[in-house]
Amino acid sequence: MIYSMRILQFSYCFFINILIIFFGTLVLWMMVNGIALKNKGFDPYPFILLNLALSCLAAFQAPLIMMSQNRQEAKDRVRSENDYKVNLKNEVIMSDIHEKLDKLLENQEAIFDKLEKLGIDENTKNNE
Repeated sequence: MIYSMRILQFSYCFFINILIIFFGTLVLWMMVNGIALKNKGFDPYPFILLNLALSCLAAFQAPLIMMSQNRQEAKDRVRSENDYKVNLKNEVIMSDIHEKLDKLLENQEAIFDKLEKLGIDENTKNNE
């Protein structure tokens, strides 16, 4: 896994240059064998040797691509687990805040009730 990550990091750094060189090599191969040597070169028109080389390249790239996808999947799994933990923690905090708010509202209602009784008692005393 460590070696595949190093290979992937190396290949990502030079990805554009490798693509340009690869594309240039393919075009040069086809031009030399198809046009310059008039289909009498070492790999004439159907380019069977070129096809074999591209198939081998695909065979080497496939495991690297799969390892990259597995690596990304592992990162996504860790990220989703962290999101779940954060959401769970926020849910606990929100329920705690709701409980505290309910207690504050109950205390406020009790205070209003006491004030109302005191207000009524003082109004009745003032009227007498």
